[in-house]
Amino acid sequence: MKKQSIFILIPIILAIVSCNSAGYQKTPMAHGNPGDIVVVMNNESWNSEAGDTMRAIFHDYCPAVPLEEHILDLHQIPKDQFIDANMLHRNIIYQEIDP
Repeated sequence: MKKQSIFILIPIILAIVSCNSAGYQKTPMAHGNPGDIVVVMNNESWNSEAGDTMRAIFHDYCPAVPLEEHILDLHQIPKDQFIDANMLHRNIIYQEIDP
């Protein structure tokens, strides 16, 4: 009988000790739709060939739907306007062009 009570008490004690959420820090939830991409790139690069390439790859039309619809939606943000709140976005492409 003692062994049974020990086998019952050990999981209960472990559950009580492990369910303490005082030290648990929750990760913030990501925002943005799954089909949205934030491209962090300066305006000069966005309006040049690099931006055209990004749009050609990610902003193409979906061939399987009857109406013209983009596969992904691109949103460009310059590097100086990219703040910590934008880091919570679901999909981010941070482009840095080294001359």
